[in-house]
Amino acid sequence: MLFALIVVAAMMIHTVPPRASGCPVQEAGQEPTQVVESVLDASGPLFPVQINGRYGYMDRTGRLVIEPRYSNAFFYREGLALVGDNELYGVIDASGRTVIEPRFERFADRFAEGLLAVAAGDVWGYVDRRGTWAIAARFNFAGQFSNGLAPVQIGPKWGYINRAGEIVIEPQFDMAYTFAEGLAVTVIDGKHGYVDKTGRTIIEHKFEAAGSFGEGLAPTRTENKWGYINHSGRFVIKPKFHFAQSFTHGRAVASIEQDGRFKWGYIDRTGTFVILADFDSVQAFSDGAAPVMMGGKWGFIDTAGRFIIEPRFDYVQAFEDGLARVVIEQKSGYINTKGEYVWEPSE
Repeated sequence: MLFALIVVAAMMIHTVPPRASGCPVQEAGQEPTQVVESVLDASGPLFPVQINGRYGYMDRTGRLVIEPRYSNAFFYREGLALVGDNELYGVIDASGRTVIEPRFERFADRFAEGLLAVAAGDVWGYVDRRGTWAIAARFNFAGQFSNGLAPVQIGPKWGYINRAGEIVIEPQFDMAYTFAEGLAVTVIDGKHGYVDKTGRTIIEHKFEAAGSFGEGLAPTRTENKWGYINHSGRFVIKPKFHFAQSFTHGRAVASIEQDGRFKWGYIDRTGTFVILADFDSVQAFSDGAAPVMMGGKWGFIDTAGRFIIEPRFDYVQAFEDGLARVVIEQKSGYINTKGEYVWEPSE
């Protein structure tokens, strides 16, 4: 059994309705960009590991610091981690102390701005870091907080609440997503656009699909091609890609069709491939390296497109805090930036 993953796309594409078991689905390409979430305390970042089917946590050196006693474990976020006790989930702090007893069956993957969206029967609300209800469960579904607001579903429509649980943008959207750079993707009659924190439409709902803003640009799809718009809604990079993700660190993942196959690479803010689209799949850069797949195996390249770790893994996560999670033969481990194992693959 593989680790429980927190999936954080470098860009969040908003084309699919949410699943009942988690946050709104945020698609991010053929293979989702995944970022290790960690917590910094006196012992440094902590990472979940599996030993004989149970989960614990190691530090960055590979030293086991929280004994494997959980049926499942998530990466840390805001100093807390969700852990499973069979069918129920609770929360631990960086010392392994239980701060919220296992009682949740459905929840968002992580704390965001100090609150966690959880289900109580058929309705959703938010608990704080102690497990106390901060916003009573009364929504059909609840997303994560960002910039002080969270998307919630009331009946068939989506709107936004503040941290007091007050509705600040009336439910009016077919789907709504988290804010980034002051704007959020919303959907009306199948068309994607952007609203500000007052609910005012800033960029018309006219796109087939759209992603979150990153570094001043957002990927949008028109006539089945992806390009990039600025905050005024004007195309800065004309639609020409098969797929595209948000910008991070001056680069964005993009794909084009070559000889009947889709190839992936990295573009700059002019829309020019600075790392050619030679890969079968890619993830966003993190810590100066990016996961890429060639020939069915994953490795890592640097910002010049040179391999720093040759493809040999079945799957990988991006580097964070000096380590990357890797999967080989259905076993999970961690490597450092030299490609050396800090934690040998285990299950």
